[in-house]
Amino acid sequence: LNQAVASYPGSVPALLDKMKVQLALQDWEQAMETSQRCLLTTQDQGGCVEATSLLVLELLVKERSREEAANRLAGLLVLLDRFEPKNHTLHVYVGELLLSL
Repeated sequence: LNQAVASYPGSVPALLDKMKVQLALQDWEQAMETSQRCLLTTQDQGGCVEATSLLVLELLVKERSREEAANRLAGLLVLLDRFEPKNHTLHVYVGELLLSL
């Protein structure tokens, strides 16, 4: 996975897979760094739903910054409506994830 990210630094799928592995290993700091890298890579396209959802999760769980999390959550909803308007499964998944907190 690291080799794929190193070989193709702008590859969002490789970055997302790396982020998910880091989360599975409970390495929050590395996962957040990878998330930020993914957001920078997709900045000209408007953002990344998965990386933004991780950022919201981190703000709620670790930072306990509700105001900033609410602002980022509003941005996440805009991303979902923009990039995945007909993906109701993803909308429900994000909603369930946030409701479980």
